[in-house]
Amino acid sequence: MSKIKKTFIVSVALIVMMSSFILGVSLLGVNTAKAQVGLTEDISFRDSYVIGQTLNIPDASITVNGKECDTYKVVYYPNGKVYKTNSAVLKDNGIYKVEYRAEYQNKLYTKSFIFNAEQSLFSTTNARSTAEYGVDLKIILMI
Repeated sequence: MSKIKKTFIVSVALIVMMSSFILGVSLLGVNTAKAQVGLTEDISFRDSYVIGQTLNIPDASITVNGKECDTYKVVYYPNGKVYKTNSAVLKDNGIYKVEYRAEYQNKLYTKSFIFNAEQSLFSTTNARSTAEYGVDLKIILMI
């Protein structure tokens, strides 16, 4: 076989392979309609909680294009740990994420809520405890 025929065959084979690849990649994007995803319950979380609180995570289902799917709940802690749970003790200062997860037609659908947990401004240990903050009025009056 001559060198020209070999070059021609290799060129045609490369063109066919590249065309197949481009067609395959373009077909991946044919179904680009996004699924309508929502929770069956009206759930919300506050923007901020106090460290030490126990957060009970309400139950809800996820609807995907009108189909109701059972969920499980996952909590992402500020320290990087992730737990599948129905409640969370907010032990660490930082940002938490609660995520509702459901599988439908071999795809994972999620709905997330983000909030912060921080130390309280002050706390007392019993009814006889006192706490003060602010400006010392005695110093101001003496001037």
